Amino acid sequence: MKKISIKLAGFVLAFAIVYGCVDSITTPTTSTSVPNVVIEYPVTGDTIKTGRTLIEYSAIDKSGGDGLDYMQLYTSMADSNEIFYIEDNEFPELYLVVDSTYIGQTVGYQLSAFNLDGESGSSGDMVNIYVKKNTDPPEAPTSLQLIKKSDNAVNLLWSDNSVRETNYQVYRKDTPNGEYRPIKILPANTISWDDTDLSEFIVYYYKVLALNQYGNSNFSNEVSTEGSAGGTAPTNIQAQSLGASYVLLSWSSSAANILGFKIQRKLDADNTWSQIAVIPSDLNEYMDSDLIASTKYNYRVASYTGESQSAWSAIASVTTQERDYFSPANLKATFSTSLKKVVITWDNNNPSGEVNNTFVERRLEGDNDYTGIGAVDGFTNSFTDSSLSNDRVYYYRARFYTIGGYYTPYSNSDTAYVPVLPPDLTITEFDFGKQYFLEWDYNVTDEAGFELHRRQNSNDFALYQIFDTNVSAFLDEVQDSTSIYYYKVRAYTQTTKLPFSNIVSTAGGTGNIIRPTDLDAAYDTLNQSVILNWRDNSSNELAFELQRKLFDTSNWSLSETLAAGTTTYTDDTVQRGNKYVYRVRARNSTDYSSYSNEVIIQIPF
Repeated sequence: MKKISIKLAGFVLAFAIVYGCVDSITTPTTSTSVPNVVIEYPVTGDTIKTGRTLIEYSAIDKSGGDGLDYMQLYTSMADSNEIFYIEDNEFPELYLVVDSTYIGQTVGYQLSAFNLDGESGSSGDMVNIYVKKNTDPPEAPTSLQLIKKSDNAVNLLWSDNSVRETNYQVYRKDTPNGEYRPIKILPANTISWDDTDLSEFIVYYYKVLALNQYGNSNFSNEVSTEGSAGGTAPTNIQAQSLGASYVLLSWSSSAANILGFKIQRKLDADNTWSQIAVIPSDLNEYMDSDLIASTKYNYRVASYTGESQSAWSAIASVTTQERDYFSPANLKATFSTSLKKVVITWDNNNPSGEVNNTFVERRLEGDNDYTGIGAVDGFTNSFTDSSLSNDRVYYYRARFYTIGGYYTPYSNSDTAYVPVLPPDLTITEFDFGKQYFLEWDYNVTDEAGFELHRRQNSNDFALYQIFDTNVSAFLDEVQDSTSIYYYKVRAYTQTTKLPFSNIVSTAGGTGNIIRPTDLDAAYDTLNQSVILNWRDNSSNELAFELQRKLFDTSNWSLSETLAAGTTTYTDDTVQRGNKYVYRVRARNSTDYSSYSNEVIIQIPF
């Protein structure tokens, strides 16, 4: 059962309550346009006793509503109100708790129901409820649990249900048929006690009662050491100071089928532990806050089920720092479709130079644990995550490591969805103007195949080839060396077609300029020069680039840049006896064509 406390300014009624859960509740049958609440007891003019008084009520959502979400109760005895959620059709069992200072006075309260749409309905004010002295014994403790700390010691833990007890009394017997005898008297409000110096060969039985000047309560339930292994205590508990106000706890647990973890804390000089949190079983860390600077704290953790609790973990001790630093603020994680990476950014509100590093952590949706994926220096406010899988949701968080030598609390967390990415398509010329090798990657694991689409010049794309699953390459033979052919590829599954890849072309990658063709070379003996000729197939080039290299080398050099429309060139810088290789390509302000064919010529001696 979840409970939230909210301060309510300006409301004249507030309340002190305790609560439980009931499986069902009688509901009004009146058809209403808002949620309806009916109080049966106590109502205006009734008389109640000090202590706990059960509020008998019924509630129902408006006609046609989706159901009630929570109940909210106000009384004239406090400056707050509390919210109790309705879970699994279990309505909260609510009590007015009135202490002896109200004897001979009147109190009042009001109960409201809220539905899932945020609409509310109220019981109206129950007022002039007279409070008289309670001469009954206190309410009995419940939910007694035994935790076997060792072969010779146990811990008893119970729920304190009374505000009128003066003491608790622990009873024990040493055999199944033996008689209970009191072994310990404890102060009011005690909820736990250790029994030590026990024999590992004896089965002990326990129960607890509350008492005051008017008598004893009923006994709690009975527990025993028989079969009480205590469960596996959480291990590897760590307490890390994150400044003056925060401590981060973490631990490991191998216990199965537990409901969650109980966390206790005490100051180093104290003898009594206080429970500070109960958290779900899918968490294995807890941030303790609002602490005192330069103070030593001790922590321990136990897992629990509906019937038992494990032994307590080892104790983790930590001393808070002298001051706090700011955590990374406004952390955002965004998947970049152009980079195919997740970019994480944050703000640093600390003074310049006080952060040494920022550590970034990540977890997959459905996982419990974050893992570190990298760090940057304190002057950098972004990080790029490239180690990704497709169709996944990632959670990110970060924290600073300060010049003081400790970590700050974590930032907010943010998510990024990594979609199924389109393939990366490349093209390589195998045989000039004839054969082109197409290759792509595949980013899915359930593809049924791939589709290759092609268009010629300015025509529309059309389905050209279909490939089986895991095929990632194709050698295409074109019909017209003067045309530009464009290609794109996509995967498809049994149910859908995925996005297309980038577009490549025979004009040179993604360019739109047609390459020069039919390059040839002839030696002019009279002028001792090489005459080059080629075909200009493009109408949008701004220039041609002519390149030359020695036949037995791999280093091309830029010989000349020639005007658009040029189709011939004379190279008079050749030397006798050398063997040269030439090629030419077109270019404009944004693209290059592919190179022409290469031509080889031997210069005579």
